[in-house]
Amino acid sequence: MLKNTFYVLLFAIISWGSYQISYPSNTAPDLYYDGLFFENVIKHIDQLTQGPRAVGEYFHDDAEHYLKRELNKMGLSVSLQKSISFNSKNHTAAPIRNIIATYPGSQPDNKSLLLMAHYDTAKFSATGAGDDASGIAIILESINAMLKSKEAPRNDIIILFTDAEEPGLLGAHAFINEQLVYHDIGLIINLEARGTSGPSMMWPETVGGNKALIEHFKAAKVPMPVTTSLHYEIYRMLPNDTDLTPFNRNAKINGFNFAFIDNHFNYHTQRDNLENLSLNTLAHETIQFYSLLNHLAQTDLSQMVTETSLVYFNVPMMGLVSYDTAITWVLLIVSMLAFIGLLTVAVSRKHLAMKSLLTAFNPMLTALAATYLWCWLLIKILYAIYPEFNDILQGFPYSGHHVIGAVLFSGAIITASVLAWFNHRQKLAKSFANVLLWLVIIFPACYVLPGSGLLVWPVVLSVLLLAVQIFIPKQADSFAALFAVVAFVLLGSLLINFPIALGIRALPLTAVIVTALLALFSPLFNSKPAIGTTFAVLLLPLAYLAWHFEQNPTISKQHPLPTSLSYLYDLDQDKGYFFNYDTVNSGWNEELFGNADSDISLKDFRKHYKKPLKNLSQMENPEPIKGIEIKAKKLLGGMDKPVIEITLNAHYETEILEIYSKTPLTVNKMSIDNRNAIFTEPLEILAGDRLLHYYFDGKKQITLRLTLSPGQQINWQVQTHTTDLLDRAEFKLEPRPETQIPKPFIKSDNTITVQSFTFGFD
Repeated sequence: MLKNTFYVLLFAIISWGSYQISYPSNTAPDLYYDGLFFENVIKHIDQLTQGPRAVGEYFHDDAEHYLKRELNKMGLSVSLQKSISFNSKNHTAAPIRNIIATYPGSQPDNKSLLLMAHYDTAKFSATGAGDDASGIAIILESINAMLKSKEAPRNDIIILFTDAEEPGLLGAHAFINEQLVYHDIGLIINLEARGTSGPSMMWPETVGGNKALIEHFKAAKVPMPVTTSLHYEIYRMLPNDTDLTPFNRNAKINGFNFAFIDNHFNYHTQRDNLENLSLNTLAHETIQFYSLLNHLAQTDLSQMVTETSLVYFNVPMMGLVSYDTAITWVLLIVSMLAFIGLLTVAVSRKHLAMKSLLTAFNPMLTALAATYLWCWLLIKILYAIYPEFNDILQGFPYSGHHVIGAVLFSGAIITASVLAWFNHRQKLAKSFANVLLWLVIIFPACYVLPGSGLLVWPVVLSVLLLAVQIFIPKQADSFAALFAVVAFVLLGSLLINFPIALGIRALPLTAVIVTALLALFSPLFNSKPAIGTTFAVLLLPLAYLAWHFEQNPTISKQHPLPTSLSYLYDLDQDKGYFFNYDTVNSGWNEELFGNADSDISLKDFRKHYKKPLKNLSQMENPEPIKGIEIKAKKLLGGMDKPVIEITLNAHYETEILEIYSKTPLTVNKMSIDNRNAIFTEPLEILAGDRLLHYYFDGKKQITLRLTLSPGQQINWQVQTHTTDLLDRAEFKLEPRPETQIPKPFIKSDNTITVQSFTFGFD
């Protein structure tokens, strides 16, 4: 058992070490790199995070003025794109102010390079040092360093600081719809973040194949690259977009994304500040971006769209490896043929009986099932003991790294024990069975997800190990250890990133991948373990985790609990409700929910008011809140397409307006303050669906002009949101404790008004 534990510990160290050495360490604030002053990057972030800068918030204007001033100081031509943008996917709209600057190149007829980051933050809770002040700051200082260098770019460099990215990529959509025609853009670099630490990872978004982009990324000799083609395959399956996405999908322009995701629990919260932003991470993204920028500024960008793709991945301390996807199939076919040949040799030499293969799948299948169930149970127990984890909506708690280590280590111990328990007999048959299972899975995986070719290499190594087991069996243990080390060097960092990105609930699936990987090198685990020793070793990581939580409370000033509180006033019924989205009773204003009985159930409230709340209390004496003024009139239009104009006047503090249709509605055309909303087909709004989610700026009035289908009437529920709940003296609310922060991803600390509006054509 000690030998098994040693190998599990070794592979854990390799995985964590591969992750840690993939980006800089001990970065000094006064770092100087190739003409770029790191202190200037920090200064820009500090200036941009002095206050909230979401659309409509007071520091949004200051951030805009600061950025224009900094660009002007560099001598660049700066313009401001003012518009109202609508996202037909989530029906969100807002006034936007994109900041655009141009650094002229020596060959103006060349295609331009677009550098992009967004300067707004998420509404209600975020300060946005990582997301995305870091991207803005890196672009500013990189352009400043380039201007001071002797070598001018050949291509025009366009700097685009987009607005209203958080509500729905609105600034990017507005640029594409209104400004793109004036620019001949050949390629884009977009900087983003979903956390405050960890390596900065690159992934391309392309029309067709990625070959041109990856070849230029290699040619740029980007230091310490962290990327794999599997990253992009996973990204494509997730519902996450960046500002680059609409450029790629709608405008067919290729580009690079850079982002960091560790300490995911800070994402979209007040803790996304300069104090919590890792200087190592910031330095990593800075040097990668600057190296790529210098290369692309001198490169012909007219050939960035290719049909073919490459499989690519980084090897720690060695750089980027890439090759055509056809090589993946060569490796797979050769591996399959070698597997068949080795199987034939093993049977002919009577090292293996074919019928023994039927039961040889049991060890790996048993290990997969046992490890998954064990890790699933551990996560269930953790959430039961610490229900506050449910209120960290990123899915990654403050002690997430310790949880990852303990859960995966204990799962790997179970895997090693199960494999060792079965390995004392028919060891070769089990090795063949394990490789065959991988081949059966990897062939369709590489067909559906071509970028997953990285996963072929463990199969290649395991086939080589089969040859060792047949021809030089005495060396099997040594080669198994060597090949396993190589496999974990290649995949270890990915195994760490997976639960960081998807949350610790993804640990059972991550453990299954670890199990499958260990099974390929099962000759390592050849001593039948004692049950008592196995149980003792299994408990060690759990004992460590228990000790860690004892020494480091899950909630503290340093690790605050995300909480929420909202007040909704229904003007139609003269009823007021307090509600929140919290799983845990935090003790904050708990007296509001002491008598939670209401004449409306949680289910009915959620359905009627479109709020996924957890706790609800109706006020006996509701505090009235003024609604908005709504006026409507019919306009001249064809008989087949009635037109209505609706003006909505909100009070001066209103920040968000939402409109839900109570009846089905087909909107053929829509304009907001005379700006046409762009959608390629009519908006089909079902009963209860949202028609519009509008973020106010300074002006608290909007005019909608709708072209409807014949026979339809307006029957709306109109909501407004204002972030003033904790400032309203009439509610006499306690301030949020220092051990709590506003919950991200939802509207909190707000007062909401709800009122109905109907209008017909009769």
